[in-house]
Amino acid sequence: MKWLQRMLPWPAKHERRKAVEAAEAEHQASRRQAQEAARVREQIRKLARANHYSELIEQQILRGHRGA
Repeated sequence: MKWLQRMLPWPAKHERRKAVEAAEAEHQASRRQAQEAARVREQIRKLARANHYSELIEQQILRGHRGA
Protein backbone atom coordinates (compact mmCIF):
# COMPACT_ATOMS: atom_id res chain seq x y z
CA MET A 1 0.00 0.00 0.00
CA LYS A 2 2.92 2.39 0.45
CA TRP A 3 3.38 2.50 -3.32
CA LEU A 4 -0.25 3.59 -3.63
CA GLN A 5 0.29 6.34 -1.07
CA ARG A 6 3.27 7.57 -3.06
CA MET A 7 1.25 7.58 -6.27
CA LEU A 8 -1.81 9.18 -4.69
CA PRO A 9 -0.51 11.65 -2.06
CA TRP A 10 -3.91 13.05 -1.07
CA PRO A 11 -6.06 11.51 1.66
CA ALA A 12 -8.55 8.77 0.92
CA LYS A 13 -12.05 9.75 -0.17
CA HIS A 14 -13.67 8.87 3.16
CA GLU A 15 -11.05 10.99 4.98
CA ARG A 16 -11.68 13.93 2.66
CA ARG A 17 -15.44 13.53 3.20
CA LYS A 18 -14.94 13.57 6.98
CA ALA A 19 -12.77 16.66 6.69
CA VAL A 20 -15.42 18.42 4.60
CA GLU A 21 -18.15 17.46 7.06
CA ALA A 22 -16.04 18.74 9.97
CA ALA A 23 -15.39 22.00 8.13
CA GLU A 24 -19.11 22.43 7.39
CA ALA A 25 -19.98 21.79 11.03
CA GLU A 26 -17.38 24.33 12.13
CA HIS A 27 -18.73 26.82 9.60
CA GLN A 28 -22.28 26.40 10.90
CA ALA A 29 -21.11 26.78 14.49
CA SER A 30 -19.27 29.95 13.51
CA ARG A 31 -22.38 31.35 11.83
CA ARG A 32 -24.47 30.59 14.93
CA GLN A 33 -21.88 32.34 17.12
CA ALA A 34 -21.90 35.36 14.81
CA GLN A 35 -25.70 35.53 14.96
CA GLU A 36 -25.62 35.30 18.75
CA ALA A 37 -22.96 38.02 18.89
CA ALA A 38 -25.14 40.26 16.71
CA ARG A 39 -28.11 39.65 19.03
CA VAL A 40 -26.01 40.49 22.08
CA ARG A 41 -24.65 43.64 20.39
CA GLU A 42 -28.19 44.80 19.65
CA GLN A 43 -29.27 44.14 23.23
CA ILE A 44 -26.31 46.14 24.51
CA ARG A 45 -27.20 49.01 22.17
CA LYS A 46 -30.81 48.95 23.39
CA LEU A 47 -29.69 48.94 27.01
CA ALA A 48 -27.25 51.78 26.34
CA ARG A 49 -30.01 53.85 24.69
CA ALA A 50 -32.42 53.10 27.53
CA ASN A 51 -29.78 54.00 30.08
CA HIS A 52 -29.02 57.22 28.24
CA TYR A 53 -32.69 58.15 28.16
CA SER A 54 -33.11 57.36 31.84
CA GLU A 55 -30.08 59.52 32.62
CA LEU A 56 -31.56 62.42 30.64
CA ILE A 57 -34.90 62.05 32.43
CA GLU A 58 -33.17 61.92 35.79
CA GLN A 59 -31.25 65.10 34.97
CA GLN A 60 -34.44 66.86 33.91
CA ILE A 61 -36.23 65.77 37.07
CA LEU A 62 -33.36 66.87 39.30
CA ARG A 63 -33.07 70.22 37.53
CA GLY A 64 -36.82 70.72 37.85
CA HIS A 65 -36.71 69.68 41.51
CA ARG A 66 -33.90 72.12 42.26
CA GLY A 67 -35.73 74.89 40.49
CA ALA A 68 -32.97 75.41 37.94
